[in-house]
Amino acid sequence: LGHGRDDRGGARRRGRRRGRVRATQLQAALLPRGQARRRDPRREDEGSQEGPRAHQLAHADRGPAEGIRAAGAAGGPGKGTRGRRGVSVDIRELAPELLDDYLAFFDNDAFADFPWWSACYCRFWDDRVDIEGDSSARHRDDYRALVIELIRDGRQQGLLAYSGGKVVGWCNAKARLGYAMPRRIEKAPTNDAERVGSVVCFIVAKDFRGKGLASAMLSAACEKFRREGLAIAEAYPTTAPPSGPYADQIPWSAHNHTGPLEMYRKAGFTVHQQLERFAVVRKAL
Repeated sequence: LGHGRDDRGGARRRGRRRGRVRATQLQAALLPRGQARRRDPRREDEGSQEGPRAHQLAHADRGPAEGIRAAGAAGGPGKGTRGRRGVSVDIRELAPELLDDYLAFFDNDAFADFPWWSACYCRFWDDRVDIEGDSSARHRDDYRALVIELIRDGRQQGLLAYSGGKVVGWCNAKARLGYAMPRRIEKAPTNDAERVGSVVCFIVAKDFRGKGLASAMLSAACEKFRREGLAIAEAYPTTAPPSGPYADQIPWSAHNHTGPLEMYRKAGFTVHQQLERFAVVRKAL
C-alpha cells in the first residue's frame, strides 16, 4: 500500500443505487488457503522489512511475546480452511441503514483469528491520521467512531456479504479518486481523466473462507462501478511473499487482503503493471 498523503481531498459523494445481488451455490476452492483480508500497509511495499514497526505498535500494550503468540494462534500461511461446497449469500451495497450490520461484523467476526487488526474497521484507506497502520485494540473506539462517520456521509463504500442474515464478508470498493488516503493506489499509473473504480480490500469471516465469497463480491463491485458510470475496474494484489522477521506469523488471508492475483485473472482482469511488491490489474467494464 502506498504511503504518502493525497491532498486532493476526501472522498466524493457519488449518487449510487443501492444494489443487491444474489449469488447462489458459489463454487468451492476459488481461493486457495483461505480468503484474503487486509494487512498493515507498511508490510506491503517497503521492501527491506515486512513491518516490524507496525507489529510493535500493534502490541506495545501487550508485550512482544504475547504479540507473537497472538499471530501464531491465527495460523501461518497455508493453514486456512477450504470450503468443499458452495454457500448461498446475499451481497448488498453498503448504505447508512446497514451501519449496525457493518459494525457487528467488525466488532466480532472480521478479525477474530487475527487480533493484531482487531481495531481496523477498514477505515484505513480514508484515514489521514493513521500513517503507521496501527490497528491494535487501543485505537478501537477512535477508529470505530471514524468509520461510523464515513458510512453515514457516504465516503465508506463497498459490498457486504450476508449468510443467514449475518454479515460474513466485506469488500472495500469505490471510485479511485474517492480515497482520501490512497496508499498503494497512488503508486499505480494515474490518469485522472480515466473513470476507474478501485477494489482495495477483502475481509471474510474465518468459517466462510475458500467458498468463493471474495469472487462474488468482486463481481458485485464491478457491477457497482458500471452503475456509477466507471469504465475500468482496478485492483492491487500482492505478488511478493511475506518477508522480514514476522513473515512466518502472517496468515495467508492477511497477506492477501487485497485479493489474490489468480482470483482477478479468473474474473477477467489482466496485469496492467507489475510493481515491486504488487501488481496493478485492470478489467474494462
